[in-house]
Amino acid sequence: MTIDRRGLSAFLSIARLGSVGAAANAMSLSQPAVSRTLGRLEQQLGVKLFVRHATGMELTTFGQSLLPHAAALENDLKRALLEIDQLKGASRGI
Repeated sequence: MTIDRRGLSAFLSIARLGSVGAAANAMSLSQPAVSRTLGRLEQQLGVKLFVRHATGMELTTFGQSLLPHAAALENDLKRALLEIDQLKGASRGI
């Protein structure tokens, strides 16, 4: 199974900010785009990650389980990209 970076980013933004609308604003995307991205992630995993309320989103047990792993993956990817950027600079003599 392949989980894309955008799906994890949407999941993390919603979890941190508490709503699809706030996550969409933070990601500079439309609310429907973030909802679709989350829907694809939930479909890939075969579980619901959030309970939707009129006032926002609440993590399900599955979402709570995914949260620390998604955050770790995001951090690892950021570190890897930073390391690659540093190596590119070193190879240019910067």
